[in-house]
Amino acid sequence: MWTAGILGAITWALFPGVSVASDPPPNPRSLPSLVTRWTWPTPEAQWLVIDGGVAYVQTASRVAALDPATGSVLWDQALGLSGDDSYSHARLLPLEHVVVVAGRKTLFVLDRASGRVQRSLALEGTIIGMAGPPPVVSVYDDARGHVDIVAIDTDSGEVRARRDVGRNTPPLEVRDGVLVTRLNRADGDVSVGLRASDLSELWRLDPRAYGRLDVIDGRIYTRAGKDRYVPVDPTTGRTGAPVAVIEASALTAMRTGALTAIGARYLARRDSRVLGHVGARGTAYWNVRLLDRLFDFAEIRVHSLRRESRESFARLLEADLGKPVRVTESWEDCLGGADIMVEASRLERPEPRLETRWVEPGCLVIPYGTVSAVELTLTDVMDKIVVDDWGQARAGRFGALRAHVDTGRLSETNLHAELCQIVVGERSGRESDDERILFWHRGLSLSDIALGHALLEKARTMGIGRTLDLA
Repeated sequence: MWTAGILGAITWALFPGVSVASDPPPNPRSLPSLVTRWTWPTPEAQWLVIDGGVAYVQTASRVAALDPATGSVLWDQALGLSGDDSYSHARLLPLEHVVVVAGRKTLFVLDRASGRVQRSLALEGTIIGMAGPPPVVSVYDDARGHVDIVAIDTDSGEVRARRDVGRNTPPLEVRDGVLVTRLNRADGDVSVGLRASDLSELWRLDPRAYGRLDVIDGRIYTRAGKDRYVPVDPTTGRTGAPVAVIEASALTAMRTGALTAIGARYLARRDSRVLGHVGARGTAYWNVRLLDRLFDFAEIRVHSLRRESRESFARLLEADLGKPVRVTESWEDCLGGADIMVEASRLERPEPRLETRWVEPGCLVIPYGTVSAVELTLTDVMDKIVVDDWGQARAGRFGALRAHVDTGRLSETNLHAELCQIVVGERSGRESDDERILFWHRGLSLSDIALGHALLEKARTMGIGRTLDLA
């Protein structure tokens, strides 16, 4: 739909190669491609709207429907308006079967095909705006000095709902049945999304972060700072603007450790007592901390390439877990005989450091180093192989089981499940204490977003954090 006010102004709309205008342009040489095809007298014209191949023109006392290509009149309907009721700030609104036209204080519903007035509705106050579908009008209440938003039922001609929005004139935009507008309150304006049919509130924007609403090229924007606009999704109120700055490396370590622990909850023996963990940086801390939270290990062993790194890691764990942590001198000392083996090394090139012969019945192996540190035979002894996301695991250049995928040792035929299938009950987890199970997780960055949101909500509840001015 194209619309324009044409009170004393020169306006036009392109319609299949035809320009519809209130008058010829004042300087034809500035617009040489515009040639007058037809004229139609519109004294005291107020609004011109082109919708569905029809040009609707509203004057002080009537509404006409024209063929934009020829200028021929399809229908011309007098409204019987005069005096103060003849002028309206609200444009006419073509809907599927009717056209809604506003006078100053009266709303008319016209049959779209014939122009016949089906019904009229007198409103308390002055009509200053209209949007839809479904039709919603803003009305200035002269007695109270406030503006109301009114939802109209065009079938019955009755008011569905009326809501006070304050003293300022609000913008009105209806998209997919949602009215986007602003409420004027004593403590400041707030942008909201209301269900257009009954004006119930669906969402609101934080007034501390967002300012007034504007429509630019048909899209709804809100101010976010002094000179910055962000788009608003009218159905949800989401803007896509940053809501927080969160330290990402710690967050990634937490969610990686959480995935290790969730895998162990479903795949490890319930009576697992010994943890062997290779790797001492990055995600290693949260692996051990969260696994111990689930199993309360009798023995925790750690190993890494550098002695100072593994000893420092062990001291940190001992302080936080309140139990001894054994520092080992080799991969075999760390992993051999462990109930749960975690390989989180940082090798520079693939090297089979985790030997298949160490994996005893009932063991859970979790290798997820960027570069493979396991033997090709590892998958051969497993009763079940589980991944976090097969689409991600089978692609790319890196990963603990990259060679196994590339050589066909791991494929859809011998993959038992994705972890989510086990969590929701679609596939089985551990079914016996003798099963050897391998869980390979590459890590899902979507988890960063989910955990970041959870941390933000917790911070808001606890009242911690600092507000940043991004203006």
